[in-house]
Amino acid sequence: MSKLSRIFCYPIKGFTGQELERVNVTEMQPLPNDRVHALLRPNSDLDRSPPTWAHKSKFVMLMKDEALAAYTTHLDEATAVLRVYCEDELLLDTDLRNEQGRRRFENFVYEVLGAPDGQAPPKLISAQEPSPTHFMDKPDNVISLINLESVREVSDAIGMELDPMRFRANFYIDNLTAWQEFDWVGSAISIGAATFRVDRRNARCAATDVNPRTAARDIKLPSTLRRLYGHTDLGVYLIATSTATVQIEDSVEPPRPRR
Repeated sequence: MSKLSRIFCYPIKGFTGQELERVNVTEMQPLPNDRVHALLRPNSDLDRSPPTWAHKSKFVMLMKDEALAAYTTHLDEATAVLRVYCEDELLLDTDLRNEQGRRRFENFVYEVLGAPDGQAPPKLISAQEPSPTHFMDKPDNVISLINLESVREVSDAIGMELDPMRFRANFYIDNLTAWQEFDWVGSAISIGAATFRVDRRNARCAATDVNPRTAARDIKLPSTLRRLYGHTDLGVYLIATSTATVQIEDSVEPPRPRR
């Protein structure tokens, strides 16, 4: 039986995920705290009060800024304290609830990006109600899912082990056949007590070129997928159709075959 192997949310767009043992899924909503903060590039024409959803090109993110992958972040949901590490060394400990703490993080990222001449640091913005609840790449409230066997199949095809964290999914599932998830599009599945509609396939961008272990661009993954399979898709997007708690090791029930 297929199962839920890992759960992640990504509080700050472009930075590392935080692994969860369980998560509360809400009908028609993304996972809690997923991409609820983002760093706005200087001179981006985005209304920041309150901020609105915008295309990823307006933000600091891995597709353009692979240096981010060298840093591990952890944001405490209760206290809003952000800690940034590099190879287990604590580099920054700051409180995002106050302006000084937010500026410290902005300046840290500015240095990570190489302190471009003539540019100001990026500005940290946070999702607010009734504005967007996230700054994900897609404007709708989706949850991303990766079939680990599909990742293994691609790894075997290219002769290079791909870390599944390249794909920055919310749910990683196992014990399926490769690409089986594509057959689920348009159907309903359940994970533990929660139900979802499998909305569409996930077309990958150049962010997946970045090795999360080395912060180097070591493969052109979208073009490699196109060469091997005729598309750039890996993973699917879910839309929650119930409210429930899911946890690691929950069974994944695929759609029932049509009679």
